[in-house]
Amino acid sequence: LTLTLNVAKTGETTTSAGTTVALEIDMTAVMESTKAGVTSTTTDNVTTFSNYITIEYNLGAGLSGVTATHKGNAMVNSTDTANDAGHGIYSYNAESGILTIKTKTLSPFAVSYVVVTPDTSWFNAEGDEFTLSSPAALAGFSKLVSEGNTFQGKTVKLDSDINLNNISWTPIGDFNGTNFTKAFRGTFDGQGHTVSNYTVDTHGGAGLFGEVYLGTIKNVTVKNVTVTANRMAGALVGQLYGDLENCHVINASVTGIPNEDGDSFDNGDKIGGLVGWIGDNGNNRHISDCSATNVTLRAYRDVGGLAGYIASSTSITDCTVENITITVDKLTNAYGNSSINAGYLYGRANGNNTVVDNTETGNNTTDIIPQ
Repeated sequence: LTLTLNVAKTGETTTSAGTTVALEIDMTAVMESTKAGVTSTTTDNVTTFSNYITIEYNLGAGLSGVTATHKGNAMVNSTDTANDAGHGIYSYNAESGILTIKTKTLSPFAVSYVVVTPDTSWFNAEGDEFTLSSPAALAGFSKLVSEGNTFQGKTVKLDSDINLNNISWTPIGDFNGTNFTKAFRGTFDGQGHTVSNYTVDTHGGAGLFGEVYLGTIKNVTVKNVTVTANRMAGALVGQLYGDLENCHVINASVTGIPNEDGDSFDNGDKIGGLVGWIGDNGNNRHISDCSATNVTLRAYRDVGGLAGYIASSTSITDCTVENITITVDKLTNAYGNSSINAGYLYGRANGNNTVVDNTETGNNTTDIIPQ
């Protein structure tokens, strides 16, 4: 039984994390005719069913921090009723915008989600150093770079941890091959802070940063990240012509899926835990004092725990990888018998590189799905 209901907005609360919108399902929209074939009882205006019913509502696509409660009790975010803790389950599809609730009880349900509106008020074109402390400010940073503010010669810092509440994130710096007009060109210093809980789904240049050109990213951790792209993807950076220093990824899934056209160049490849592609065409670049922990990677080729691909004259030193799970999928949208190039530090290296004083620990595994 599937019910499609109206939902009433009950309030908004704005904090530094964004605007939380509260909704309540309007139970008056449930008609007796919708209950046909499902045994139910009604006590104190609460209807209880013998089997699960499904309630669907279009919240809108691309929302973050979606949660649902039943009579003040948190519902489990799942699509499997076996995970129901007694108050029903819910799931949200960010692409379609559909919220799905499965329950045996019809009584008021509350739903909330977070809207992050980019804040660029901190930016001054004449300034050389900027400090960010909120999801809105970080989203504003992404917006500014996409508009052509490259931050060349400037430094952007974090002065607090930032929780993005599972937002569908737009990477900082537009990926456009060798056109770097909308790439980040400055220095990003996390000052030891963490950016957590975001998802990215784009064609390429996927990560917290999409494209960085002649820039440096340092002193930052990214945590609880899901990234999906056609190519050039990492939890932190998609493509980097620059350096990574003291950067870390914890609990991440990065997937590269070849497009259906069957291209044989840069397709389902250059997938890394931290960075998809790093180098500078023979100029010395480095990954130093970095780590990747509890990272799951899936790609067609060129896939590695820290980096998917390292260009010539790129070094990896004093880094650690732990619990890296790699799946090389040569079956999905297969386009040729290319080399696999998979490794726990890096996938593929081109030219002369220095890889020293690194550690592989924990349970690192690789699985190959053949054509």
